[in-house]
Amino acid sequence: MPALEAASAAFDEACRRVSLRANLKKTTVTLGRGVDPSTIPPNLPLEKRAIVLKHGGGTATAVPALPDANASEGSLLAIDSPELIALEATRARLFERLTELQAGGLSLQQGYALLRTRVGGDATFLARACGIPAASATSLDKALEDFVGTFLENSNLPAVARPRIYLRVSDGGLGMHSIAATAPAANAASWHSCIPHILKRIELPTVSALTTASPWCAASLPDCTLQIQLASGDPAAVVGDTDISASQRTLASAPLAAAAVKVRAIIATTGRFAQAAFRSAGGPGSAGWLLPPSLAPHFLSNPAFRIALRTRLDLDIPCQVGLCQHRDAAGTLCGHPLDAKGHHSRSCRKGGWLVKNTTHVLMNLPCGATTTTRTP
Repeated sequence: MPALEAASAAFDEACRRVSLRANLKKTTVTLGRGVDPSTIPPNLPLEKRAIVLKHGGGTATAVPALPDANASEGSLLAIDSPELIALEATRARLFERLTELQAGGLSLQQGYALLRTRVGGDATFLARACGIPAASATSLDKALEDFVGTFLENSNLPAVARPRIYLRVSDGGLGMHSIAATAPAANAASWHSCIPHILKRIELPTVSALTTASPWCAASLPDCTLQIQLASGDPAAVVGDTDISASQRTLASAPLAAAAVKVRAIIATTGRFAQAAFRSAGGPGSAGWLLPPSLAPHFLSNPAFRIALRTRLDLDIPCQVGLCQHRDAAGTLCGHPLDAKGHHSRSCRKGGWLVKNTTHVLMNLPCGATTTTRTP
């Protein structure tokens, strides 16, 4: 219709004059760059979301420009915000897809490598731009822990092993990314790098003046300052101080180190065997088997991967029952009672975990009824 075409053209021209994007489907206005708010009609509904460019990719993502009315402490977001719901849904789809692929033949080793890669930084942008509520971060971590548990035979990751999945592989962990441990550091690092520019743009002299002018800054910056003080060891450090270098990596080091200390303290109460197992799980190259296999010798079958995972987390290994079947060169049977952790299997003087016996053991492990314990 000519009248509709003329109205649409007039609408497009009016939007162009005030630097707005023309979109007839929208019921609110999203401000573009360089828009003078005074040119916007007073009764026109505005979308209270900022357009933020993600690091490296150049893609634009809309995030809240103002705190939600029910925003949690240290975050712009409420626990039921669309951004957090989308993150939870994305992870749920990932877990479902990996489960489907494993049912179709994807190995546990490859599935774990994909999982670790995919969740390694999926929450970083949201943590830096908005902050993630502590309750949501804990919930996301628990969902990840539950899914890691599916890599075991009984799909159950014991509580004592859960903190270890977030330790660095060189420290005896599984190298997973804990949102609860790193999100506050990511948000603090973002504030720290942005505050000098904010002060310059709105012509304020100090961070104190900023917290006086902005209730949101007054609520957020004390936690950010605490993160910087913990990481730097300087109780006088202040967020936004240009003399302090505070990246996300350096700020996250403090909570991650505290988590490692806590794990060691727990293990110290469980006996010297557990301490020895934890120490032997760490060190350079100790978790190469967690990486995607690139050559045939790197590939682990599903039973072998489960054994390696349980050994690293010091969990009981199924089929470690009965008597040891190792024999020495003269053919003498060991016959020593087996222990659930596999300590005797690894240290038996008549054989130990010999590579040459791998095939025989892996053929028997799935049945769950063999007394043979030679493992890779």
